[in-house]
Amino acid sequence: MQTPSPLVSTMKAFNQHEIEKGEIVGREKEYEELKTCIRQYELFPHFGLILIHGGSGVGKTTVVKEVLKDNEFLNELRVKRRTVFINVLLCTNKKCFIRSLSEQLFGEEKTFKEIASELNNETIPSILVFDEIDNLKNKCNDMYQWLLQALFGIKIAYRCVVIGLANETQDYYSMANDFARSPYTAQLLYTTNSLEQICEIIRTKTNNTFDSKAVEYIAKEVYRKEGDLRKVYSACTLAIHLAIQDNSPVVKMIHAIKANGMNNGDTSTKDFLSRMGKYQKCLCASLFFCQNRNGVIGIGEWYEKFKQLIDSIKINQKHFTIKEFRNEVSILASQGVVRKVCNSSLTNIAYDHISQVTPTYDKLMMIAILSKEPVLKPIIEQLKQMSLNSN
Repeated sequence: MQTPSPLVSTMKAFNQHEIEKGEIVGREKEYEELKTCIRQYELFPHFGLILIHGGSGVGKTTVVKEVLKDNEFLNELRVKRRTVFINVLLCTNKKCFIRSLSEQLFGEEKTFKEIASELNNETIPSILVFDEIDNLKNKCNDMYQWLLQALFGIKIAYRCVVIGLANETQDYYSMANDFARSPYTAQLLYTTNSLEQICEIIRTKTNNTFDSKAVEYIAKEVYRKEGDLRKVYSACTLAIHLAIQDNSPVVKMIHAIKANGMNNGDTSTKDFLSRMGKYQKCLCASLFFCQNRNGVIGIGEWYEKFKQLIDSIKINQKHFTIKEFRNEVSILASQGVVRKVCNSSLTNIAYDHISQVTPTYDKLMMIAILSKEPVLKPIIEQLKQMSLNSN
């Protein structure tokens, strides 16, 4: 029996180390600003809408979630409020959205008319958070129209504050144009962090795990990817490349251990991966059968490989359309599994102008995650063999 090397055993131990991603780093000002906005709506009193927009991964969702976890702040409010958090993009349709809203507010399913009545009559003072709110009009127009009515129509829902989060998209600006005319709408812009700020965020979040060279290397990668701080964790695998360039085996081991452990600290994406359905897992698996061109994979090829994969393992693909594929890609991108590379000059709307994607997880890590899905067992064996052959 072969004895595991010290490197392997040490890496396994380090993998259990998790970084606390919830703490606010680099967004302290925005954190206080949001609490101030919520307090102001208690002074009116009036229904309030707070729109938070900015680039992907700049801390919008993290700030809001931390405010909602601040019990001291919530207890300071004049009335105790129920909090709701819904990622609109993850709701497949109107029914799904209404069910999620109803269950979080009441613990049971109700119709939208019943929900609106409760909110309008101030029965339930609430803070409703809609992540990816720029998708709301398409997913649940009833809710969209209710927001307009609350802002511009009769005086309703005095004790309700809605917080909407969105990236800088055309849909967002169209929606903001509808809402911004109301004096009860606040817009907060989260700008991309500077290179120096990203370096400081990495140092703080990683408890100074990396040396300055590694921090700078990772920060430059994150900055190059539009400052998406979710990439801090996936980009940490790049520290391994630093170790490859070093002649010292001890330094190589330290870099590899730290980089691998830091990447495994990306708990929010890992939680999403563990909850994925079989179609989403097949999507992730098929990603690694595509031709990788400097880390970039064509969206059309991915779709074809996905169809081949589900056909080979006898999963029914009758109802899985190109539109559904496009939606799933957007969901994976929103959760940090892949990064979209868009090309607005494309005329093929079937792919929603997404021409390419970049995986943010490496093959071995994805194999470990997907291996828990029994239906993918033969595919996982192929991926493992491919990894061995590439070494």
